[in-house]
Amino acid sequence: MSTVMGPKRNDLEPALYADVSDGTGVADLTTVSSWRMIARLRDAVATLFIDTGANLVVTVNPSDHTKAVIKHTWQTAETATAGVILCEFEATWPGGRKQTFPNNGYIAVRILEDLA
Repeated sequence: MSTVMGPKRNDLEPALYADVSDGTGVADLTTVSSWRMIARLRDAVATLFIDTGANLVVTVNPSDHTKAVIKHTWQTAETATAGVILCEFEATWPGGRKQTFPNNGYIAVRILEDLA
């Protein structure tokens, strides 16, 4: 798991961008019914936040529907604590079947401490 640099504590920019793809290379991501992001501080037990789509923009690759870019716009409470946030994206397919991206591990985002 590699760690990407996120905003500093209490900052809301830059947004988080994540590449997702169907590992089998056959699932058409344009048919996903809904997306959500689930995240928590690495050393915490409880979920820090769940983005049910209000702050997510999913752009499926027009030439390869098995790939997409997800943009998450940070909200104030999400960057209030410095540390590493573990993130995953959950797709809900028609009929209610769920699939998590990445399917192995997490996307780790480092929220840096600010000086003031």
